[in-house]
Amino acid sequence: MLDSMIASHGMQYTSGNCLQLLGYSASGTSSDWVASRKPSILSLTYELRPKLNDRRGFVLPPTEIVATGEELYDSLKAMATAL
Repeated sequence: MLDSMIASHGMQYTSGNCLQLLGYSASGTSSDWVASRKPSILSLTYELRPKLNDRRGFVLPPTEIVATGEELYDSLKAMATAL
């Protein structure tokens, strides 16, 4: 999945535990709920563009919106293919 996201447009993404990578837990999210209720089920949290230290926060310029969607789509397609 990670390789598919990077291959789309060359944007660097990292995979791993949300708390370890981002420095904060995803408390109260659907991933948090799944982990507490059904620990055997895979749950994912995506942090898309821009990068974590980008001062724009979660606001993308219009020129990056389509590319971000394509990266996410390619990742989900890779996951579905692997199932």
